[in-house]
Amino acid sequence: MCVAFHWARVYGLSVNSVRILNAYGPRLRTTGANGAVFGVFPRQKLADRPFTVVGDGRQSRGFLFATDVADAFWHAVTTERTGCIWNLGAGSPRSVNRLVELLGGDVEYVPKRRGKPDFT
Repeated sequence: MCVAFHWARVYGLSVNSVRILNAYGPRLRTTGANGAVFGVFPRQKLADRPFTVVGDGRQSRGFLFATDVADAFWHAVTTERTGCIWNLGAGSPRSVNRLVELLGGDVEYVPKRRGKPDFT
């Protein structure tokens, strides 16, 4: 449980939780072990480098644009409901392999990272 929910109970606060999954948009991370594919893949494409796919690429993600994330936060703040947890996603997941297919290019598969889900 989120610490915010604990303090909500202690102090009678109205709290909601929003979990952002696979968002993309301006200023997206393009480096690092946890850089999002929407940031890393275009950088690799422009550099004429192979796409680095973690695992077998069959894992899928429901990508969501930054403005949709902002809208979700607005709704979480303005709703009369409290004590809710919302996982944000597009509702139409796509595999990482499909993104590579759309972008076109060589692929370099690297070992799957421990604890990473196959589907979000």
